[in-house]
Amino acid sequence: MLENRRREGFSLVEVLIVIIIIAILAGLLVMGLGGTQESADATRLINGIKALKSAYIACYADTHKYLPANAGAGASSDLVASLEKYAGKSLFDEIHAFGSVTIQTDTGGGVYIGYLGGSGIHGNSSASKIYAELLRRADAVKLRGHNGGPLVENDPILMQVK
Repeated sequence: MLENRRREGFSLVEVLIVIIIIAILAGLLVMGLGGTQESADATRLINGIKALKSAYIACYADTHKYLPANAGAGASSDLVASLEKYAGKSLFDEIHAFGSVTIQTDTGGGVYIGYLGGSGIHGNSSASKIYAELLRRADAVKLRGHNGGPLVENDPILMQVK
């Protein structure tokens, strides 16, 4: 004859199953958030380039002169001063976290503005992940590499102005 025992609490097996399920779900969550920082950095970088492009266009609209291209040596203080007037100091503080501003041209007269890279990207332990994210988005946001060529890892990150 079976006695009808009243159970108090949970058995050890039930508790272990719940703990295992929680551990699996936590592991899935961590894997899903793994590239979040690199994606955020890539987005900030792209938005900074768009702001540089807008500042360059505003500068041209005011002066009717294109700013000179620098031959990959980074931004001269005149270039930074000219663009900072239109983009704002806070943007330039953020820009310098990614590297030097550069203006480059291609053989067809196209003008490109963006970042040379530098310590903000190349010194970052996640640099290859950030570049992978930029390469994934390159066509959609029209990112280019050195002198308007295709974007490849460790290249300057540019956007066409004209």
